[in-house]
Amino acid sequence: RTFNVYIGARKIQTAWRMASAYAICKRFLAARRIQTAWRCYIARDKYVSFLVTIQAATMIQSAWRSFICYTDFIFTLSDVVTVQRIARGFIHRKLYARKCESKRRRELENSERDSCARHIQRVH
Repeated sequence: RTFNVYIGARKIQTAWRMASAYAICKRFLAARRIQTAWRCYIARDKYVSFLVTIQAATMIQSAWRSFICYTDFIFTLSDVVTVQRIARGFIHRKLYARKCESKRRRELENSERDSCARHIQRVH
């Protein structure tokens, strides 16, 4: 009979150890699942904040490039307007000089005619 009690006690201890080991394993797996979920949450949160930072940097770069293009356009436009102003001034001064020159020639021709006419009138 002692042998049967020993076998019975052994079976009970084995069952208890298996149940205990199963509970420990279950608790370990639950802890692992919780830790995995937490690590995934933290990693996802860091990734999302990283994406937001990248998007913000992209927006800043885009705004800066737009500003540079705009200022380049304004400076180029200013340079074009300056060149046009100088060219128009040069053309108008040249036309004005031609106009003055032709007026002076006409006046000279008129004065020569007048002097010739006076000379003719004195002589006759």
